[in-house]
Amino acid sequence: MDQRFGILRESEEYAQPVIGIDIMEESIISLEEFKRMDVDVYLFIPKKISSDNLSLLKKSIPIIKDIFSYGNDLGNELLSISERFSTKDSIIISFDRVVRGMATRLGFLAYPTLDLAVLGIKEGPIHFIKLSGDKEQFYFLPKLIPYHLERISSDFLEILGVTSEQEIAEAIIRGINIRTFPINILLEDPLFVRLDRRTPEIKKELGKLKILAYETDKLLVAIGPGIFNDSIQIHGNHGHFEVLVPNSSLLKPNLQEKIHYSSLLTFSNLTQNVSVKRYPDVLEKIPLICPVSSSSISDDIDKYCGNVPLDSSGPVISRHVRHSDNLRVVNGLVSDLRAMGYCAYTYNFNYGGVVLKNVIADLPGKGSYVIDPDIRNAIRKIFLKYPFPDPPDPWIKDLQELTRNDWIEKNKLNSLSPAHSRKSAEKIFNFEPWFPWWKKNCDLPGIGSELVIIGCHMDSTAARSPGYDPVSDPAPGVDDDGSGMAGTLALARYFSKFKGKLKHTVRFCFFNAEESGIVGSKEYAITLKNMGAPVKAAICMDMIGYNSDSRRIFEIHAGYTDPFIRDLSVPIAQLIANWASFLGTLEPAQIYKGINSSGGSDRNLYDGAINRSDHSSFHQQGYPAVVVSEDFFANLVSEPVSDPNPNYHDSDDNTIDSAYVADIVCAVAFAIRQLAQS
Repeated sequence: MDQRFGILRESEEYAQPVIGIDIMEESIISLEEFKRMDVDVYLFIPKKISSDNLSLLKKSIPIIKDIFSYGNDLGNELLSISERFSTKDSIIISFDRVVRGMATRLGFLAYPTLDLAVLGIKEGPIHFIKLSGDKEQFYFLPKLIPYHLERISSDFLEILGVTSEQEIAEAIIRGINIRTFPINILLEDPLFVRLDRRTPEIKKELGKLKILAYETDKLLVAIGPGIFNDSIQIHGNHGHFEVLVPNSSLLKPNLQEKIHYSSLLTFSNLTQNVSVKRYPDVLEKIPLICPVSSSSISDDIDKYCGNVPLDSSGPVISRHVRHSDNLRVVNGLVSDLRAMGYCAYTYNFNYGGVVLKNVIADLPGKGSYVIDPDIRNAIRKIFLKYPFPDPPDPWIKDLQELTRNDWIEKNKLNSLSPAHSRKSAEKIFNFEPWFPWWKKNCDLPGIGSELVIIGCHMDSTAARSPGYDPVSDPAPGVDDDGSGMAGTLALARYFSKFKGKLKHTVRFCFFNAEESGIVGSKEYAITLKNMGAPVKAAICMDMIGYNSDSRRIFEIHAGYTDPFIRDLSVPIAQLIANWASFLGTLEPAQIYKGINSSGGSDRNLYDGAINRSDHSSFHQQGYPAVVVSEDFFANLVSEPVSDPNPNYHDSDDNTIDSAYVADIVCAVAFAIRQLAQS
């Protein structure tokens, strides 16, 4: 059980800690394929769950043969599985290559995802390849599972991905250029390593890597289960790792219904007594006083970067994903956000043999429409009263009392299995898993409410410090990215007063494992895409605190290799820049909107932050996004030289200009408020 299979519905308000699983679309397709192949599938959940709870879960997903749960001892669990099942007849499927490595040593065949396993079993050997060609020809390659996609022009694509030998032959026939790479995709993961500059020191380090391809500004390397992504050290490079992952959603457009006409139709036809009307389009006047103070920024930096105790265990030493303090920081953020009145929770994902957590907090938007009476919450109460669909009668009976007499029969809920009837009902009423509606303390977003995401990364590293041990050594990460964390917390405090006032949902995200290859945000963005989340904009803040001179220059990066996604993102960057200009405390923002990641300092042509921070995870899924940063990248010849933090990825990253951070965050705050109201 990992994020690629599905997401657990966890809620603290129930006697049972897990009340369901939202399975990803690709996983459902693969499970049905396994069923046709007469293959039994067993699910192992990395969480201690009672036998009663497991029994209820099993009934809710009958396509699974059986479900088991385990704690933190993954090695013993895999050993137990090897004793219970024949290794020659069984396959372990895990997104985490550490798990695949352990399983392989026990004699299992291991695959990263269900769809790759189906491809390998049905089609024989699979290969990691690069394909270059006309985009129309890729429609004829249905078995291609992409890992990375770049639009070279409107009609020409380059894709890194996995497919079968038969599909490779089809691609060659269709004139698509093919390059194969010597990587064992069952055990190794591909990784981009970005290079800003080359020195003799870097050349020496490159000799330790399994290099698949050497490009102008990056390397494509393969790393096995015994290597952590961030153990590869390329000195002096910003955001230099990007893990490439199987990602079928890369080839899918965003099809979310932005104002949910189908939901409106459903609710208006539900009973004789429901009325639907549009909220008036009234924008609240925005006070022109900065809502963020340098003292609040300093207080949060002190708390999460080790200057004062975080909790009873003392100060934070490091936020690195392999340090025990990472989980303390997660718990601290959830606690702080809940104290502000937010619905705060975690998004769990597997990496390096452990489960890591992003922290998420929602301010639900009121949406575009009023439904009177509030029948959505009445239906939600029924779903919450009966979280498991077996037996089906109680919740269907209660639902029938709210609806027209023929509604249940008209939607064929009585003719479906309990699990399918419940899933159908949830979808009909727009209870989509991109918002945790099953958590009782989370108010529902209104119909027509989209997502405005504000994010940062919560992990840190001091990988440039000589002899650095991520398990035990300090990594304060005050600028990278304690400054972004403090900014996001400041925004959460500011927006907490707008509960029920904004049209769109504002979601605060603290992503984990950014330093390990942009892992946490990438997995989260893929999940949102698969769940049809209506993302209006994503704004990330990464390193917004270092300023060694009086110029107070800052950057906004909207560039991306796909000009269409870039064009969606530039207006967000311009909105932030406009607010910064209006406030007058910063120099004009440097907006980067190039489609190439290297080659010069012309910001209209190049953007060095492409695929280098968490905003790129949203770009890759087709969402408009930007990242705000200090003056890190090269400036024009006519401008002052850039002012990057010399202590980047070092144990000496312990100083920022809190007033500079506050002024940047103020501009972001007003931009978010405008986006969330319009």
